[in-house]
Amino acid sequence: MNYAGIDVSYKHAVIVVSVKGKARQAKTFDNTPAGHKAIIQLLSKLKGESRVCLEATGIYHFDLAVALR
Repeated sequence: MNYAGIDVSYKHAVIVVSVKGKARQAKTFDNTPAGHKAIIQLLSKLKGESRVCLEATGIYHFDLAVALR
C-alpha cells in the first residue's frame, strides 16, 4: 500500500508519497486541472493501491478531490 499526503492551497498542491514506509521527496504542482492530471499520473505510476489524504485550505482542495475519485 502506498500513501500520499497532499497539502492544497490556492496556487499549489504539495505531495509527499510514502512507498513501503519510505517517504519520497515532496513535489509541488500547480493547483490547476493540468497539475491535478500530473498528480494522478504520478500516483498511477506507483505499483499497488494508493491512499490519499488531503490537507485543505478553504475550498481549494475540492477540484483535486473530484479529479482523484
